[in-house]
Amino acid sequence: MAQVARLAFRVEGKWWRCYLAPLHGMEGATEMGAIRMTLVEGNADTKAAFMGAMKSAFAAMCEELFGAETSFPPPRPAPESERSGHA
Repeated sequence: MAQVARLAFRVEGKWWRCYLAPLHGMEGATEMGAIRMTLVEGNADTKAAFMGAMKSAFAAMCEELFGAETSFPPPRPAPESERSGHA
């Protein structure tokens, strides 16, 4: 099955946000969740738990809507154009 969307994690001010995003760019992305940066900075367990919760929610949505299982490729850095501080 082809990749149709991605999870994009972005630092935005005091928040680390997770978006359901198109494969290319952030236009039309939908926020799925957010956590304060102070809770994940220096806390690998909390960071992993937040990422796991977002992946689990995405997988459940895909199963419910499309009857499809979900797999996640290894994380990659965001393109420069999508990083914090860029329009």
